[in-house]
Amino acid sequence: MATVSQSKLERLFELAHSSHFNEAAFYTHLIQAMVFVHVPVSDDAKSARLIQFRHPGGFDAIPVFTSALRCAQAASAAVKSVQVPCIELFRATRGATLMINPNDGGPVLYPEEVAVLLEKGTLEAFEKLEQTGGTWDVRPAQKPSLHVVEALRAGAASASFIRQVYLLEKREPDSEELILLVYVGADSVQLERAARHMVQVLQNLRPRSEAVMDVAVYDAEIAQPAFLDELGAVPVFG
Repeated sequence: MATVSQSKLERLFELAHSSHFNEAAFYTHLIQAMVFVHVPVSDDAKSARLIQFRHPGGFDAIPVFTSALRCAQAASAAVKSVQVPCIELFRATRGATLMINPNDGGPVLYPEEVAVLLEKGTLEAFEKLEQTGGTWDVRPAQKPSLHVVEALRAGAASASFIRQVYLLEKREPDSEELILLVYVGADSVQLERAARHMVQVLQNLRPRSEAVMDVAVYDAEIAQPAFLDELGAVPVFG
């Protein structure tokens, strides 16, 4: 039974869209709410078929809307809008990728994240940072925790689109703080999914690591970054 009003869900979506710090609250309420999807106007199938679209990233996604208005604005003459409990939608579409309010810059939810939402009722927030031109001192991790390494190996092994994982450590110039860097080689069309998959792996560590950790990705279908060989880095996976 949905317990979240559409107006509250809309407000939480806007807050989450403005800051990643608000995302966890949005997801907590999203899974308890009613949402809207598109289905074909004419469909002889015995079970409902949901409309998908091709995301610019090269994968198919099911659009999910937090209001009837958003759903109608994204509709065409070939589809109609249907309101469903979000939790039932997530259960019925396990293994699919979804995108919330795609016309308004909403988030993509990959299958791994949907599974976490169903299990825990929310997603932890993480900040996506664009790479800057600054120079970092990078080297292979000197004393990596076996607990972390084993989790990274298991997480990568469960994702067919991940090819290699390196565990490095980096330090900004004039700083003594070491940050662990999980450097992931993945298929070209799955780079963001690979990064977010490994974020979920790290967030689900039990016990949680106290180390500061970042995740970065590279396209494993082209040449491996030369600096890895220069560092003598050995992958912990792949």
